[in-house]
Amino acid sequence: IVDVRTSKYSNVTTGKIYQEVLDKERRGDYHGATVQVIPHITDMIKKKIMRAALTTDSDVIISEIGGTVGDIESTPFMEAIRQMRREVGEENVMYIHCTLVPYLHAAHEMKTKPTQHSVAELRSIGIQPNMLVLRAEKPVAQELKNKISTFTDVPVDRIIESIDAPSLFDLPLAFQSQGMDQKVCDFLHLESPKPEADMEAWKKLDERAKNLKHETTITLVGKYVELEDAYISVTDALQHAGYLYDTKIKVNKVQAEDITEDNIADIMK
Repeated sequence: IVDVRTSKYSNVTTGKIYQEVLDKERRGDYHGATVQVIPHITDMIKKKIMRAALTTDSDVIISEIGGTVGDIESTPFMEAIRQMRREVGEENVMYIHCTLVPYLHAAHEMKTKPTQHSVAELRSIGIQPNMLVLRAEKPVAQELKNKISTFTDVPVDRIIESIDAPSLFDLPLAFQSQGMDQKVCDFLHLESPKPEADMEAWKKLDERAKNLKHETTITLVGKYVELEDAYISVTDALQHAGYLYDTKIKVNKVQAEDITEDNIADIMK
């Protein structure tokens, strides 16, 4: 989306963080001190974020913290980004929180409680969101946005909708139509080179992705094909390559252990 070539520094996992901290401890870098989540794990997380910034000479680093607020696994990451605001200056950090606004079909209404509780949980650890992205099935009424703003202390003009869409390519266009990009620039005091980002090439890609003229099937053999996300980077790369050639890619996942010399010809047809 951002048209930037990324490197290994742009992908950080919990396993990588803990492994590097353990390696440092075994080398004696901590001089025998007890390794703790704070400061050793949180410092490593901050180091990884800053390394991505320094190696790319970027003006802005977008760091996604996965999971759900309150999960034990994400706690060190939440604490790390809380500390970063103090260390680099609050005018240089913007917290954007993606939260769910479920629609109850039986009652024919949307509920804001999950959003209220999620933000309350964030605030309890010292993070006040500066913008909310509301994940919803349908448009969120202005009345509900006002209510969310009241309970979360997020200005109503910084509450953005992320409504179910036929394609992920629709979302950047939907966000731009709500002025999300300009609001982020304004908050971080960044001067936009243009009044509005040129999205014409993106619109053409979006249109092409919805009207592909050809179709082909590619068989992907793997060990963990039962897990939907196990090879998502591969399947997404194939889909994106297909857009370039105006072709819809169907991925046929095959369990490697099911392949034998007798059936391989039939499977690969």
